[in-house]
Amino acid sequence: MVVAGLWLLHVRSERRASYQGKHTRVWAQQLYTTYEPTGTNAAAVAFRAMGSNAVPALRSLLHLRDPLYEKALLKYARHLPAKPRLYLFKKIKPGHTIEYRLGAVRALGVLGPTAIEALPDMIDGLSDKDTRVRWTVAQTIFHLGPEAIAAVIPLTTNANVSVRHAAVYALGEARTNALPAVPALIRCLLDPNEAVRGSTLYSLSRVGFPAVPKTLELAVTDPDPQMQNAAFRSLVVLRPPPGRMLASPMMITTNTPEIRRMALMTLWVSRQTNTHALQIYQRSLTDEDPGVRELAQKMMDRLNSTNRHRIVPL
Repeated sequence: MVVAGLWLLHVRSERRASYQGKHTRVWAQQLYTTYEPTGTNAAAVAFRAMGSNAVPALRSLLHLRDPLYEKALLKYARHLPAKPRLYLFKKIKPGHTIEYRLGAVRALGVLGPTAIEALPDMIDGLSDKDTRVRWTVAQTIFHLGPEAIAAVIPLTTNANVSVRHAAVYALGEARTNALPAVPALIRCLLDPNEAVRGSTLYSLSRVGFPAVPKTLELAVTDPDPQMQNAAFRSLVVLRPPPGRMLASPMMITTNTPEIRRMALMTLWVSRQTNTHALQIYQRSLTDEDPGVRELAQKMMDRLNSTNRHRIVPL
């Protein structure tokens, strides 16, 4: 009876959408095991051919959990005769649920904006208890288009640190498409979690130079000194062109000492030794804050060394 019940549940579960004789979950598992970034393998081709018709089945796979019949098989396997036990394990293949789920995430990425109706499921995936699902979604969700990026931004302030971390990383995977998220990413530099702050710097570097104008604006005009400080830290990572740096009012800011130190560091990273830059360094030698004066002195010492024409990191 146990064998018959397990077999019936397995057969009923097989009634899913298929393509070229293979069920969607089989294609999803194949995509998981043979995944490569260019997406030219047979599974990726199959999902592109299915298009939006595959999305409902993939959404179901994304929420798949180990079915009861698999749990029952694993629990009662030792009570079954050897031959039926081996047969059921061969046919049911328990323990592959995670492969179906991860393959479904990657398949939705292959489909891109065509799979936008699965966006709520992908957003749920960023808070999944399984770390593998959470990070695979973070690597993939941007493929669904601008709506996906807009939906991820609010998660950067989620109460769950794992969700914030995954969201910040997901925005970095979008690269320049994540420009609307730049203010949110800069605010994440104030996150109490070190891992979130580290991923934020990584994601900002992935957005790259297009993030500079907004970052400069926040560095100069934001009313929150902490946000200004965070923006300066972002500029050190983004490494904007020197001309834009020196033309901005941030280099003559009279804000907090921490911001002035970050402004000096940003200028130094831009590798500037022209007259304007030297004036800023020299003026900082008389700053009211000892930390700013010490940093400026280190810069001047480097500039006056025998390696004057080779600015090295502080």
